[in-house]
Amino acid sequence: SRVRIPPPSYHYRKMAIEICGVGGYNQVGKNMTAINVDGEVVLLDMGLYLEEYIKHQEKTNDEKLSTPQLMDVGALPNISKIKDWHKQVKAIIPSHAHLDHIGAIPYLGNGFNVPIIGTPFTIEVLKLILQKDELKINNPLKVLKSGKRIKISKNITVEFIHVTHSTPQTVMIAIHTKYGVILYTNDFKFDNHPTIGNKPDYNRLKELGKKGILALIADSTNAPEEGHTSSELDARNMLEETMLTITDKKKAVLVTTFSSHISRLKSIVEFGRKMGRRPIFIGRSLNRYSEA
Repeated sequence: SRVRIPPPSYHYRKMAIEICGVGGYNQVGKNMTAINVDGEVVLLDMGLYLEEYIKHQEKTNDEKLSTPQLMDVGALPNISKIKDWHKQVKAIIPSHAHLDHIGAIPYLGNGFNVPIIGTPFTIEVLKLILQKDELKINNPLKVLKSGKRIKISKNITVEFIHVTHSTPQTVMIAIHTKYGVILYTNDFKFDNHPTIGNKPDYNRLKELGKKGILALIADSTNAPEEGHTSSELDARNMLEETMLTITDKKKAVLVTTFSSHISRLKSIVEFGRKMGRRPIFIGRSLNRYSEA
């Protein structure tokens, strides 16, 4: 659905900002949000619904699936919701490198003649997906580091704010407009003891908070559940305790994890070497993310 936001001084005039949740707000996947500021649009994330993607791939036994096929089975965001905005789009901006946030770009990116802007790791993963799957998009790929800004158009400047998550170089995206800041925080964890990279940029978030946020778009898996997620350092300690208690040198040790979880992969490799084992990654996705 679309949400119109009247800026503070524009209470009953024509709305200047409109936000559309294109996908991802009622399932884990198809993440995509469109923000329209005075007729200029940015697309935040463009992800796959992996469950339907894999199911359809196995059903058809076809590694190369077409965009119409994936749209029909609901594996891609339904961009028809914003068909009246297509010509107004100025940039596609993924927040991080998970497939439910970047996986639809190879299929939908060409529909928008705009740059794709992401952190170095996110853009490198996207390049490898395109290369390995022999897919082609015409969009220029631009790198923006955490803590940096880029002016997208007359009405929009984008800022990347570092935050921790289960894949490197995840960012919150601040959309700066003349009406105020829209902060997009899709998928994040406040981890004060990350095993790769820095802890979240709390100082910048405090600065933005003091100035005032016009709209906060916050979404995270299991958000309604009470409690908090443990630090990656806690997970690393438990993994170390488990792996280093294995004394049988004659058998292989199998460890499973998400392929994009580079911090966890780093820990597995380090503990494997401590055990006197040779770590071997098996799997296409593991190969891509570790290469990136």
